[in-house]
Amino acid sequence: MDKRKSYARQGRRYLEQGHHEKALEYFDKAIESDGKLDSWLGKAEVLVQLKRYAEALQCFDMAIDLAGDAACWHGKGSALLQAGMIEKAVECFDNAIKLKPDYSDAWLGKGESLHKLQKLDEAANCYSAAVKINPDNAFAWKNLGDILRLTTSGYPEAVKCYNKALDLYEKHLKQNPKDCQAWRKKSLAASALGLDAEYKRCYDSAIACYQQRLKSNPDDAVAWYSLAAMPVGQLSSFLKTSEEYLGKAKALGMNIKSPAK
Repeated sequence: MDKRKSYARQGRRYLEQGHHEKALEYFDKAIESDGKLDSWLGKAEVLVQLKRYAEALQCFDMAIDLAGDAACWHGKGSALLQAGMIEKAVECFDNAIKLKPDYSDAWLGKGESLHKLQKLDEAANCYSAAVKINPDNAFAWKNLGDILRLTTSGYPEAVKCYNKALDLYEKHLKQNPKDCQAWRKKSLAASALGLDAEYKRCYDSAIACYQQRLKSNPDDAVAWYSLAAMPVGQLSSFLKTSEEYLGKAKALGMNIKSPAK
């Protein structure tokens, strides 16, 4: 294995373990070695997780200059969406879709962007496209349900969407029980259906996952930030105050203002 591949693999390993500074170090080494596309995308992914969006966008631009494929545009769109630059995110997702019309996640990203812009009919069309392309896209099913339940006539269809999302998350979590984000997203679908016991079980499972991550890596800024965004004092004694956890995330270098509830 050449040095670049070795560095990139190490960066990916540290990223998966939540060691973000080490991940950045190795992706930088990979970039210095020969600047391949996957190294720039890997670095961008770390920076997005750390909410350092301006730097992440620079990396995505480098990746676009190198390849300009649908994955690059989708990545940049996702970063812009998280950074709150919604209109620019839509443009990037459109570029991804033009290059790859059957890109389910790009349709999902565009739908999320339009949803935030309150363009609900357009968002619903995007979510519908996402699940038509990939019927296993659980989050797209959940988001489609969110729009359909806003109308009385659409509520029965919304219930079907939420149940579809729950089934898909359950299937995924049987194979990936430590997927914190999947537990959190499943809880949202359960909450929408009024399944209070399932909602609590999923949130407690998400908290336990983040707690386990912090036992192995107390410097995992993303885990601290994610805990800050949980319902404070509602589901677990591990949740003391969101301010405390947010402070830890900031102290570890995360560029944030407040958690998204």
